[in-house]
Amino acid sequence: MVGFILFFVDASFLFASVYLVSLVSFLMPIGQFAIVIVSLISFYAFRLYDLPRIKRTQNLLSNALLAVVVSGVLVVLIFFLPRLVLEQISRRALLYESSLLLVYLYLSRKIASSLIKRSPVRFFAIGCSVDCVEDCSVKAISNSTATIDFTSFQEAIKEFKPDFVVVPVDSKLANVNILPLDLPVISSKQVTEIFGLRLDLGQFRPEELYGYAFSSWYASVKSVIEWVIALALSILSFPLVLIAAIAVMINDPGNPFFVQERLGKNGKPFKIVKIRTMRKEGDHTSWTKDKDDRIFGAGKVIRKLRFDELPQFWNVLRADMAIVGPRPETPSIAAELAEKIPFYNLRMKVKPGITGWAQLNWGYDGSLEDVQMKLSYDLFYIKNRSIMFDLRIMLQTMETMLLGRGAR
Repeated sequence: MVGFILFFVDASFLFASVYLVSLVSFLMPIGQFAIVIVSLISFYAFRLYDLPRIKRTQNLLSNALLAVVVSGVLVVLIFFLPRLVLEQISRRALLYESSLLLVYLYLSRKIASSLIKRSPVRFFAIGCSVDCVEDCSVKAISNSTATIDFTSFQEAIKEFKPDFVVVPVDSKLANVNILPLDLPVISSKQVTEIFGLRLDLGQFRPEELYGYAFSSWYASVKSVIEWVIALALSILSFPLVLIAAIAVMINDPGNPFFVQERLGKNGKPFKIVKIRTMRKEGDHTSWTKDKDDRIFGAGKVIRKLRFDELPQFWNVLRADMAIVGPRPETPSIAAELAEKIPFYNLRMKVKPGITGWAQLNWGYDGSLEDVQMKLSYDLFYIKNRSIMFDLRIMLQTMETMLLGRGAR
């Protein structure tokens, strides 16, 4: 019902916004109508009416931006190319409209998703347990045989009406075809992966990582795209780096940059460059804590705005790092963690990044448990890497920076 109402709100906003844009920039009625229709189709295609999913996956900004970009491209292809309509819509009008749309989509979905009450996910677990990663209802049934025969559980499943049937990893299944076609059967470790967007380290196997994510095509395209972005951002952020460096020297005289050895892809050492936010004296190898007294005044602001990470674009240009990937660690800490945490070194199968899936979902390390949780997110990213996933992480990082979340 909320989605249905939202559709009419979207249509009303689109008609009103394109009319206002037409007052500022040249936009004929045919252009106004084109933008409204194509935008609504794009909103639906990028699941901006699926509010429970938006609330669960928290990828609103990336979906909104993609919907706006795709609708803009479609308007150009369909209505700009014919000579008759080429002058009906100006590029400036399209830019104004796209900017309005992006702000509207973000705010409207944030408000709408906060109004809905998400119903618990219902799991029917056979011979295994379910680690709930969100509000859920679980009915667990024991199974003493080596094979799970669904004829024995058909009535119980029909009565409970689950959203998912969960079975042990690598279990043998019989008579699966008696289940409704819209009832997914998943393994217990997939629950964490699907709903938590991370891997279950207790049931993880290293061979899971190797697939499309390690294709040479993806690696080449990712490297080119990130190098171009890093070059542009290095130039654009130079004034911010300069201002931050001056602020550091005023607060704590000395070199405003912090250079430290970190481990890159396949454990290859390199020198990472950051803006210094801690006093020169003291230990710089231990984990950052809340209200860390090593951080001086200007450093707290710089970390809050994440300006301390900007010089790392230079590392991307040197091919030491990527924009998206697991955070690089010092050799001593990496060796210590590898001894205590299984599979820890697998995060070095890819280039380390300035931002990453673990940073967005968990933040800074404060304990061994934090490291294990972040590793589960890092391995999920490595397993599911793609250009679209990288774009989503970049956009969510922008959202985090603008809202000032997660920095310490």
